[in-house]
Amino acid sequence: MLAWVSMIPKPYDWERTLTNTRPIALVETARKILSKILSDRISLACSRFDVLHGDNFSVLKGTSTQTPIFAIGLIIEDALEKNRELWLVLQNMHKAYDLVGWFHLKASLARIKMCSHFIEFFEDIHNNRTN
Repeated sequence: MLAWVSMIPKPYDWERTLTNTRPIALVETARKILSKILSDRISLACSRFDVLHGDNFSVLKGTSTQTPIFAIGLIIEDALEKNRELWLVLQNMHKAYDLVGWFHLKASLARIKMCSHFIEFFEDIHNNRTN
């Protein structure tokens, strides 16, 4: 299977500088559709069987970041009212899923008891391609 890498300009004038662009891999349509179907099935299974819980906010349809943002707001308000020092550590998750390696993804899918044939198939459609 084949993918093409294209450079997309950021929301401002790219001035013919590559650092002002974002690379995007354009995967063939059939692979993209199949990947979407498989991802939707994983999401549905995680929702239906309550696989994700605790601090796993906003990764499934119908959920949001409202609860953790509200909690952070209360913590900040409490620190201000009591004149206490507060340190917050934030992580930008914007591209987190672009950076997940297959070793960790396979381990995660196995941990939530996805069948090994499904995991192998999912890995195969993503890894056996050329850019």
